[in-house]
Amino acid sequence: MKKKNLVTILINSYNGEKTICETIKSALAQTYKKYEILVIDDVSSDNTINLIKKYKSKKIRLYVNKKKIGLGKSRVFAQSKIRGNYVSILDQDDIWDKNKIKSQLKVFLKNKKIGLVATGYKIIDENNKIISLQNKYFDMLNFMNYLSFKNIFAHSTIMYKTKCARSVGWYSNKLVYAQDYDLTVKILKEYRFKFLKGFFAKIRVNKGSTTRSNISLNNILNEELIILKKIRNNFNLNFISLIKNYLYCFKIKLKLFLNNLKVIQS
Repeated sequence: MKKKNLVTILINSYNGEKTICETIKSALAQTYKKYEILVIDDVSSDNTINLIKKYKSKKIRLYVNKKKIGLGKSRVFAQSKIRGNYVSILDQDDIWDKNKIKSQLKVFLKNKKIGLVATGYKIIDENNKIISLQNKYFDMLNFMNYLSFKNIFAHSTIMYKTKCARSVGWYSNKLVYAQDYDLTVKILKEYRFKFLKGFFAKIRVNKGSTTRSNISLNNILNEELIILKKIRNNFNLNFISLIKNYLYCFKIKLKLFLNNLKVIQS
């Protein structure tokens, strides 16, 4: 497969038998055809792996971890297997519009300074019913007003240049739950981005349906605090954004306190 303008669609899977077929179908239906689908499975215990293997497309490359290592380490492992000049993330229970890659690649080819392209998206439930539309417009002038206290781009909407991600350290080896947020922050610090207002992805809300332990919740909150501090230190925040950042950090610390109090009382 020729590498010029090749897009790697990266899917990390684990026990996703309910949605993985619909996800892969939306990738295979892309109108832009110069892509590969790289699936990293974290030793699923359900039928996910068999369902993926049923697809005979030469575009699909499946790697199954030798043992369960988690999403964080799986993403780091995936970096060495990516062949494309561009990477487009697709979570195992999300769905793409058929023109997503074509529309985003057009932006990259038009402006060489762009390092990341994100899009609007629809939030859906387990039955594909639309719950809400997320289409807040971001540009290079207003994005810090939001990035200072939240991850402004859904990971399944983003597409980034491989060389840009590599230059900023790609996915962190130190983070497990907030790698996507961290990578977005690192790319936006060094490169320009473009936001497409169209709804090019559907994001399911049932991703967090698995019960999280108190320990993992603490880890999630602590990782978010790390990134918010990084934003504070590495971006020139205006006064309002700085206040939002501190207030959101206080909110997270309060959640941590309440969660730890719950552990003590249990």
